[in-house]
Amino acid sequence: MKKLNLLFVLSLVLVFATTSKIQAQLPDMSIAPNFTVTAYQSALSTQGLHNNGTYTLYEYLDQGKAVMVDVSATWCGPCWSYHQTGTLDGLYSAHGPTGFPGVSASTTNNVMVIWVEGDGTTADATMLDGAGTIGNWINPTGSAEIQFPMANPASTLANQINNDLGIAYFPTVYRICPNRTVKLMSTSSSATTLYTQCTQCPAPASQTFDPALLRYTGLTSTTGPVCMKVRLQNNGTQPLTSCTIQAKAGSTVINEVNWTGNLATYAEAEVDLGVHTITATSTLTFVIVDATDPNLTNNTITKSVSYSSSTLTGTSTACVINVTTDRYSSETSWVLTDLTGCNAVATSPVYTSAASNGAYPQAPVNVTLVNGHKYLFEMFDSYGDGMCCDYGSGTYNITSGGTVIFTNSNFTTDYDAKFFSIGTVGANINLLESNISVFPNPAQNMLNIQNAENATITLFNALGQEVYSIERASASEIIDISSFPQGSYVVRAVRDNEITNTKVIFTK
Repeated sequence: MKKLNLLFVLSLVLVFATTSKIQAQLPDMSIAPNFTVTAYQSALSTQGLHNNGTYTLYEYLDQGKAVMVDVSATWCGPCWSYHQTGTLDGLYSAHGPTGFPGVSASTTNNVMVIWVEGDGTTADATMLDGAGTIGNWINPTGSAEIQFPMANPASTLANQINNDLGIAYFPTVYRICPNRTVKLMSTSSSATTLYTQCTQCPAPASQTFDPALLRYTGLTSTTGPVCMKVRLQNNGTQPLTSCTIQAKAGSTVINEVNWTGNLATYAEAEVDLGVHTITATSTLTFVIVDATDPNLTNNTITKSVSYSSSTLTGTSTACVINVTTDRYSSETSWVLTDLTGCNAVATSPVYTSAASNGAYPQAPVNVTLVNGHKYLFEMFDSYGDGMCCDYGSGTYNITSGGTVIFTNSNFTTDYDAKFFSIGTVGANINLLESNISVFPNPAQNMLNIQNAENATITLFNALGQEVYSIERASASEIIDISSFPQGSYVVRAVRDNEITNTKVIFTK
């Protein structure tokens, strides 16, 4: 990881700093991968579920327990301060596994605590007040040893845990629920507050059929089009093969997707709910609508999507993406998305890091865009510090016909986004065919037609018979097709001198 040695020095010197930066962390409600660690304490060498001193995350989750995972470093001042508070000790004593060392006889038996040394170069001696450490981590107060497992994994496993859990800084404390979802905890929280968080975990899987919506993963800001996506999880005890999800704006259903697949218990998948155009900041609701679902508590999520008018415009469809990275080019990537349909039209090549600090211009990427379309350019840095400073002054821009649409020479975080358009968005001349979006296809109950404002829309069946028509369509039309027979249909849109025909399939 970039700058690890520098971080080591800074963390020793700035012991009163609140955090030590490593990389980007997991969003709440993400899935925590499994891991197994071995307790460093000799007193725990015959403890654990297998009486051998090993502790596997998923085994405790499968018992219905919430697991608090603290990833720290023995050289980290904030970690030491948190460790000395005894917060996790108190949580473990009152609520840890029945019969485990240090756990009260009156325990609630629904929580586990695991501490992990996040620096894979840490020697075992530093756990006991050795060189390079702040104190005795096994006995921080000098009165009693820590009873919950504290692991000092080798470098490979430590790095894997850091990467899998997206450890952004030390200390990072996650609450992990039986359904594998994570939530970041504040190190200022008391043991009582942490336990309250544990009790708010969803109940373990118990129903045969129980689809759940975890979180929204689509666009959260836009200049109009919203690419709507959610994470679907199987919270049932049998494989999840299908369910129906609706997207709503207020009480209006704007799309319905009949998802099919095969998810084992607690497995998840991303579901694309299409494109919805907004003209003001809006709250969208996503809901599972299967009548056979016995658990409705995990069926609904909402998300506010902010709207702003884009002033960035290119006049030519011939565009060039120019990127100059810092030394660590391999951490940099980007995606250019056409918001009419939400499809990626260009992605970054794999960049190679350099041997020394400096600015490294990358090969320009030429793209031909569509007049009248809106675009989103997203820049990512996997390490989280952008392209700047001592490692090289990075920059990027997009030009249209040789003219710069936008530029950023101060990218210092893990993410940046720019919205822009090509030509005059919304003009009715020669734009209908390139703008119109008809989805889903195949469709079952609802058919969405977007970006065909002011057009006359007609629906024809396979015999050429007109079965539906509307004049002066809005920018987002939703047609109820639940009563139409299954088969092949054509959506015809007519505006001024433009005509477009789109074939769609209706299923039952």
